[in-house]
Amino acid sequence: SLFIKAQPVLPLDFSEQNEYKLTENLFILEDKNGKFSPSDIFLGKYDSLFSQNKNSELRFGFSQSVYWVRFSLINKSILGKPIILELKNSTINKLQLFSFHHNSVFYTDETGDALPYHTRHSGDRNFIYELFLVSGKEYVFLLKIQSEGDALNIPVNLYSYNVYNNKIGQERLLYGIFYGVIITVIITTLIFFFYFKNKHSLLYLVFVSLLGLLNFQMDGLSFQYLWPNFPALNNQMLLILPILTSIFTLLFSDAYLNLKKNLPFFRRVLFVCIIINIITFIFSFTGISVQNKIYITFAVAGLSTTIAIIAAIFNIKHDRIVSLHFLSAFFALFLSIALISTSILGGLFPAIIREYSLKIGMS
Repeated sequence: SLFIKAQPVLPLDFSEQNEYKLTENLFILEDKNGKFSPSDIFLGKYDSLFSQNKNSELRFGFSQSVYWVRFSLINKSILGKPIILELKNSTINKLQLFSFHHNSVFYTDETGDALPYHTRHSGDRNFIYELFLVSGKEYVFLLKIQSEGDALNIPVNLYSYNVYNNKIGQERLLYGIFYGVIITVIITTLIFFFYFKNKHSLLYLVFVSLLGLLNFQMDGLSFQYLWPNFPALNNQMLLILPILTSIFTLLFSDAYLNLKKNLPFFRRVLFVCIIINIITFIFSFTGISVQNKIYITFAVAGLSTTIAIIAAIFNIKHDRIVSLHFLSAFFALFLSIALISTSILGGLFPAIIREYSLKIGMS
């Protein structure tokens, strides 16, 4: 018989409220060596080590630790369908859900983006669990989360079944529109390239394609649709795509701003940045820590975009219209990259910044 130490229980009444954000109801235990067992935790062996979550979402910095997240629920409503638990982050390396009720421990199979996509419990890009909660009964849940070196921001929400399906339908519609626009731009640029045969169009075509693929990767859709059986490749692409995008940002900037004629010094600086990007690309395949790889990758990407913007500023006196057009587009992109980097590196901004800022900057 297991004993669960009392902790605040979140009452759920879906006749009055369709969504619950789990914030202060979450209690976190850091397992630095990954040796704790769910049974020992449910027995209360490590209760003194739990701390209450104080953020609007789960936030874990760069760490190899296993994190155990405990919460208690009681269903006050009568439902004919399951309650949906959503962890809104597609990049959790390893994840497993345990529950305690009827004096027994129940568990789901381990999943995560370190495992093939088919291990997920739904077809959604994020991590979804269907909870069947008997009305009036108390349930204790335990999430086992391992980032394997990444920094994670994870909103944890509960939805009624119908509300969740409506939300997903609207989200997929918006994503369809966004990626439809990207495909339209790519096709239009391809037509321009075949018609005018200019270097600008080709570089812009590759640049937009890479930026679209980077969005696809960060949304968790590339793992779902492009390489679902290759988790190692999926994680590596998070490092490769920003570098390739950065390289073609510099190449496009050089051609579009005509730096060879207008600013030969800045052209040399841009090519030095390209070499730095190539070195960073090579380093992404080495055995250095994930944390250092991510720091270096996004620092180099930010530096490259900054250099391109500075070059455009100095180019204003040579070609005002072209330079201002370039600046108006790339400043928004630079800001979005800065916000994404802060989010990925475990900064102050919530996970929604990671999800939408690059889309806004790209638009």
